[in-house]
Amino acid sequence: MNIGVISTRYARALYSLAFDQGKEDVVYKEMNCLLQQFLLFPEFKRYLTSPILKIAKKINLLETAAGGENISLLTKKFIDFVVRRDKQEIIQFMCSAYGEVYRSAKNIVTTRLISATEVDSSFLDKIKDKVEKTYNAHVEMEVKIDKNIIGGFILDVDNNRLDVSILGDLNKMKLVFTE
Repeated sequence: MNIGVISTRYARALYSLAFDQGKEDVVYKEMNCLLQQFLLFPEFKRYLTSPILKIAKKINLLETAAGGENISLLTKKFIDFVVRRDKQEIIQFMCSAYGEVYRSAKNIVTTRLISATEVDSSFLDKIKDKVEKTYNAHVEMEVKIDKNIIGGFILDVDNNRLDVSILGDLNKMKLVFTE
């Protein structure tokens, strides 16, 4: 079974339905919420694949993880569809694939800024503007604080990295001296 192909097919179908109903933004938030639960609680997947747990309980767990009672009817139907076809072990990948399909359709670039200290909003706005102009796309930015980089920042945009951190400079110097 090719998880990537199957997940992408499910994600595209869900996006198509959501787009037709004008709910793609709502479903995107719910799929992100569900994906975060898998990332925060690795044992969550084990519960979903347990043969002891009944289908209704699995559906309830997934609906709760996606946002609880307030999730859209489309997300509820999607979860029900996936679980009844015994594909709940790959729903995490479907959520991730939905995010990719959504961002591609909406022309959104994901970025991650890693800094040693808190970053003020004017600096974030400048980076966001530069990335938007460079990639001609909207920017979805995640900011992370990592004191291990000592100073400066690391900016990841799609599969590109700009490392202007002190730790990065130290590692480059280490490579030069070890050659």
